[in-house]
Amino acid sequence: MTFSLDTRTAARIDALGRELGMPKSAIVREAVAGYAESARQLPEAERLERLRQFEELVVRIPPRPRRDVEAELRELRRSRRTGWRGVSDES
Repeated sequence: MTFSLDTRTAARIDALGRELGMPKSAIVREAVAGYAESARQLPEAERLERLRQFEELVVRIPPRPRRDVEAELRELRRSRRTGWRGVSDES
C-alpha cells in the first residue's frame, strides 16, 4: 500500500520511530490498531442514552409465567422447522 501523508503527520511518525526505536511501519500499524479499537466503541453519551432506553423498555415488559414463555418458544421452533403458513396461505 502507498499513502500520502501531510508533512506534520510524517514528522510525527519519524519522531516516534526514533524515540521508540521502531520502524515507521510498526508505528503506523499500532496507531491504526489503536484507532480501530476506539472507533468501534460508542461515545460515552451514546452508550448512556442506549442504556437509558433499555432500562425504560425493560420495565414495560409484562411478566409472564415461565411455562407460557417456554410453550411459545417451542411453537416458534416448531414453526421454523416445518415452515410457517399464514392465514392467507391456507386458502
